[in-house]
Parts: sequence; structure tokens; C-alpha cells
Amino acid sequence: MYDLVIVGAGPAGLAASAYAIRKNLGFLTVATALGGKALYRVSIPGTTEHRVLRADQLLTDFRRELEYLNERYCIGTADRISYHDQVYTLHVRIGGDTRQIQSRMVLIATGTRVRKLGVPGESEFGGRGLGYSALSYSHLLSDRDVFLYGDSQRSVDSALEVALHARSVVLVLEQMGRYHEIYREKLRGAENVTLLENHTIQAFHGDNYCHSVTLKEHDGKTEQINADAFFLELRPTPNSELVAELVETDESGHIVIDTRNRTSAAGIFAAGDVTSTGFEQSLIAVGEGANALLSAYERLMWAV
Repeated sequence: MYDLVIVGAGPAGLAASAYAIRKNLGFLTVATALGGKALYRVSIPGTTEHRVLRADQLLTDFRRELEYLNERYCIGTADRISYHDQVYTLHVRIGGDTRQIQSRMVLIATGTRVRKLGVPGESEFGGRGLGYSALSYSHLLSDRDVFLYGDSQRSVDSALEVALHARSVVLVLEQMGRYHEIYREKLRGAENVTLLENHTIQAFHGDNYCHSVTLKEHDGKTEQINADAFFLELRPTPNSELVAELVETDESGHIVIDTRNRTSAAGIFAAGDVTSTGFEQSLIAVGEGANALLSAYERLMWAV
């Protein structure tokens, strides 16, 4: 029986694990890989690495600390969780076997998964001029031409922030129901943003890096747009299915938490992109992971 099982080992899960080690908790971290989204980065031609604010070194230290205590983590997939008599039981697939892990508390740090279009060139240029979070790289895009494709307010906000740095921004925006006109009006005030509607992406092109994208209009015509960086700003899906029947989630599936990273279920905490906080930044996830762990520790210390 563990005091705590941490599910996920991205920025939030690694930070929580590091603090759990410091607090000498009886814990286990379960993840498909150690690093999460911190393992993924986008290289943009001509940018200098020293201008990128990243949590890489901190997360590397957290990961090494956890790897040193190999009894504190297992590489596997948590498929199901049940609750009975104040004990949580996680069913974890490890290779071809299923292991049942019991714990007094659970911390969900499973992040989100990006929505991919599956068009030619997307996989080939992923990480090489083509990424999924423009906000993380906006400060590197000064005097550059940027292409974005999106389907939500997240896409519009990213385009407006990138426009503060870039020479030009082309945003292809999917229809978003009754909110669409509001977003369209907001974009009209940005002189260096071109909004395209009723277009779909056919393919990405390039050599070592992505250099252009082919779009298809609703009437069948095609056009090619060249740019220095490309981002698919589609609304991500939170990996909250594991606890969806145990905790409150919002309309998009993110886990609702309070200021102490507590969920609506006693003994379940959540941190990082899987939550309803709304900020997809590694450093914020690190802080949330630490906050969630300290909240769990407090609960354990005051348990009667």
C-alpha cells in the first residue's frame, strides 16, 4: 500500500515526484515515459537557443533523481482506477501483464494529447519548423512570417501574441459556432494578421525544415503559403479519462481543481495541463506539481 501514486511524469508529475522524495513519502510514479511534453521541442531555423526560456535543466534533475530510486517509478499505462474502503486501486499495464497498485491517494498529472490533422508532411516536419504551441516560441519569431491553423480561442490568442513579435501571421481558422464572429472581430485590429476561412490544409512541404503549406479552398482552388514557422493550434484533449467518473471535469474534459490542486474527490489531486487552470506552460506545470504534492502531504499528515 502506497501513500500516493502519481500518474504521469511530465513537468507536473516529475516535480511532484521530486517533492515526494524530499518529504519521504511512500509513493510510486506511473508513466509511459519520464519527461512528458518536455521531451518534445520545435527547432526553428535561425533562432538562438539562449533566448528560449525552458524548464529543461530543472526537469532533467528531477528525472535523474527519480531514475536513481528505480523502485519509485514504473513504466506502464494506468488503464483503470477504482475506490473502495478509502483505498484507490489502479490497474496498470506493464508490458503484457496487468498489475494492481493500491494507494491512499492519487495525483493525476497525465497532461493532454494534441490533435493532429494527419496530412502529408505533418509527421515528417514535426519538431522541424512545425509545432503545436506557438505561445512557447512567440518570442523567437521577431521579424518572421508565421503560419497558424486553429479551431478555438486558444488559436486566436496565440495569433495575437505571435503578431506582437512576427512580421506577419497567417491564421487559418475553423468555424467555431456562435463565438466565431467575436474572434473574427478581435483579429481585425491586428494589422499584421491575415485571417483565412473556409480553407483546409492539404500538405506541408520543405527540406530539412518545413517551409510551406498547401491550402485548399471550399471551391477546390489551392494556394501555397511560405513561412518561417508553422503551428497547429488545435484544441488539445485532456487525458482525464482515468478519473472522469470519480472527479468533476469541465465541458472540455479538464479536471476541475481548487487553489490547492484538490479535486472534487477526497484523496485525488491533479496538476498540469490536464487541469482546468488553462495555462499550457512547463514552468506553471512544475509549480502545480509541487503544490499538489504538498497538499497531498498535508492531507496525509493530518489524517486520523
